[in-house]
Amino acid sequence: MSDTDICAFADEAFCQALDALSYSVIIHDEEMIRYANSAALQLLKATTCDLVVGLSFGTFIHPDGLQAGLERRRLILEHGHKLQGVPIKMVACNGDVLYVRGDGAPLQVDGKTYVLVAAWPDHMQDRR
Repeated sequence: MSDTDICAFADEAFCQALDALSYSVIIHDEEMIRYANSAALQLLKATTCDLVVGLSFGTFIHPDGLQAGLERRRLILEHGHKLQGVPIKMVACNGDVLYVRGDGAPLQVDGKTYVLVAAWPDHMQDRR
C-alpha cells in the first residue's frame, strides 16, 4: 500500500466498504488524492491506482470548472459544508471529458479533515 493511500491509516474495513460501492469514491486533502475506489478508477479510465492516488485532485477537474472545484474544496475543508448533486466536468486519464454529479462531505481521520466525494455519471449532461 502506498503511503499516500488513506487506507494506510484508516480502518481497512472502511476502505473495503468503499471499494464495494458502485459509486465512484475519491478522498482527497488540500494537496492530493489519497484514495480512489475501483469505480473511481474505472470512471477515470485509470489502469492502475498510481494514475490517480497521489496526484492533485485538480488533475482530473476540467479547466472550465477548476476554480469552482477549489472553492468547493475550501468550503468543505474549512467550513464543514456538505454538497449534494453538484455538476462536475472532469477529464479522464485518457483525456476524455466526463460529466458527473457528485456529493462532497468532510471526513475526519486521525484528527485530519479530508474531502470525501461520491460521484456518478451525469447522463443528462452528456446529451446536451
